[in-house]
Amino acid sequence: NVVPPNTVWAPNTFTPNNDSYNDVFHIYTTGAIDHFEFRVYDRWGNEVFGTEDPTAGWDGKFHNQFVLGGAYIYVYSITYSDGQKVKGRGDITVLR
Repeated sequence: NVVPPNTVWAPNTFTPNNDSYNDVFHIYTTGAIDHFEFRVYDRWGNEVFGTEDPTAGWDGKFHNQFVLGGAYIYVYSITYSDGQKVKGRGDITVLR
């Protein structure tokens, strides 16, 4: 299967527990990127992770401590090198 350019996807759960399996939550995308923003918020609207590095992901920690299990909201904004802009949001469940 060939994934079209400028496609964005993300998992809906992850298990950050340092077992080297499913420990980091990433936004995945195809296409060349000019600008990338990715933020994760807890249920109270506090930002627990943010990056502008498209290769970086959230390790499930906030202030160097693992967050509690449960649902978190993420938002992203991507500008591709062809000028297309994509914004989106979703939720990720941290499993403990």
